[in-house]
Amino acid sequence: NGVHFFCMESVYVRCLPDFSKKPTDISVSGNWDWLADVDVTIGTVKDTFRVNTGTGDVIRGGGTCTESWSCGDYGTWGSCSNSSQSRTRTCTDANNCGTTTNKPAISESRSCGDVTPSCTEDWSCGEYGAWGAWGACSGGTQSRTKTRTCTDANNCGTSVNMPALASSESQSCVSKDYHEKQTYIDAVSGGATQISSGQSVDFSLNAGESKVFYLDMTNNVSYVQTVMLTSTASGQSVILPVSDQQRYGPPQVTYVDGAPGSGAVTMTDTTNTGSFGDQQKMAITIGPAPENLSARITIQ
Repeated sequence: NGVHFFCMESVYVRCLPDFSKKPTDISVSGNWDWLADVDVTIGTVKDTFRVNTGTGDVIRGGGTCTESWSCGDYGTWGSCSNSSQSRTRTCTDANNCGTTTNKPAISESRSCGDVTPSCTEDWSCGEYGAWGAWGACSGGTQSRTKTRTCTDANNCGTSVNMPALASSESQSCVSKDYHEKQTYIDAVSGGATQISSGQSVDFSLNAGESKVFYLDMTNNVSYVQTVMLTSTASGQSVILPVSDQQRYGPPQVTYVDGAPGSGAVTMTDTTNTGSFGDQQKMAITIGPAPENLSARITIQ
């Protein structure tokens, strides 16, 4: 009686009567009578041993450990793959027997996709939100969309019977078939002075200099542009190239030259920019001057 021992886990174990050499992860409980049953726990694994206190022999399996399993809830269904999906749960043996003879199932699977699932979808949807912006006009039609959120109360992970999440409507439209021209962007990139219909502006140019004006145009309205140049040195009239670059196109703004030497040109915009809220503009570049000049530009 009263023998303490150190056990090496095995089918058959020789126990040494030296308590000081017992590892810290082994605990012993029981009655140390001749051939008594003793519970020995190694780490978290519990087993029953028969002990001969006369020889110190310990034979494993002298009794039984009864598994006591409890399981949590199953998790959510995984994604559908090859017409099947699965979910798992965790199960724990309260007695830590170290065996799984009576362990319940920790996973289950079901058919999905093209096979009718065992989970019945139960969808509910909120109200639709505000309409989005109208899309681009294409083929004389444009559309817009509003959306809502729907939830499956059963979390089946399928969407076979999901209601529509979006609603759309369409209307007829006029295609915006023009674009902003790079030549206009380049012309005004260095700065430009605004000029309006019915206005005249006097200015001067040094040799090598240019001057850029821009005019806001109304669709289907004609404008007469007149540029007069005079040499500062001689006082004589000078003919200098004038470049006009429209902001949006096609189609092109039409140009009709005035009488020779008049410096006049009539411009008419036939684009439909006003229908889309875009302002047609004309960049008017005068120069570069071959010499010092005094000049006047008039828009009528």
